[in-house]
Amino acid sequence: MIEGENLARILQNQLKSPVSGILSLAQLILLEGASNPDLRDYAQSIYDRGQRMLTVMDNLVDLDRMERGTFVLQREPLVVNTLVDQILRDYERLLKLKGLTMKVSIQGLPLGNAPLLTFWGKENLLWGIFENAFRNALEAASSGTLVELCVELSGDQLVVSLENGGEVPFELRDRFFDPFLSSKPEGAGVGTYVVRSFARALDGEATMETGQGRTTVRITLPQHEGVLDV
Repeated sequence: MIEGENLARILQNQLKSPVSGILSLAQLILLEGASNPDLRDYAQSIYDRGQRMLTVMDNLVDLDRMERGTFVLQREPLVVNTLVDQILRDYERLLKLKGLTMKVSIQGLPLGNAPLLTFWGKENLLWGIFENAFRNALEAASSGTLVELCVELSGDQLVVSLENGGEVPFELRDRFFDPFLSSKPEGAGVGTYVVRSFARALDGEATMETGQGRTTVRITLPQHEGVLDV
């Protein structure tokens, strides 16, 4: 039976070719549809989501290596602001559908006015942390409530906090980061597990607090190379 990293690699290999074809077509539309703004927007959206699929494939392989104890981290400088902006655009439709108000701050300032923050990590892991934490918060948030994302420096650590309306059910609170547990009927129960696994792979940690109608997930990631730019 094919399993583990071998299965992840086979899936990665089999999916990369069609996804690469989709990316190429999107790029072609961007080049040839320059006079049509709507077409360019659609093509850019398709291209961005195709790139996300490639990232998810890399995450599958890395997650299996973490489980097996064979994962090796190679750090690179990443601009946190860009990643946050990309994820916000990805989930713009869900925010509107649920009538959620989104408040984002970096170093206490709105995203558009915030200083650039550079974190030394691995791009697909940092994206996986933000994307899974953000999606989980939006899906769990009560309709019409406020979702807050705060990114800030605390000493030599990058601290990411996501707060949403709604509380985690009592029976899931002690196992919030365990795999295959979800309060959502359609949920797979892997999002929070990925968040903590990737945070720990970056020598960090993820925690959760819930009560008084709100839930906060906090991810703390230490800086090991370079200097965070403020």
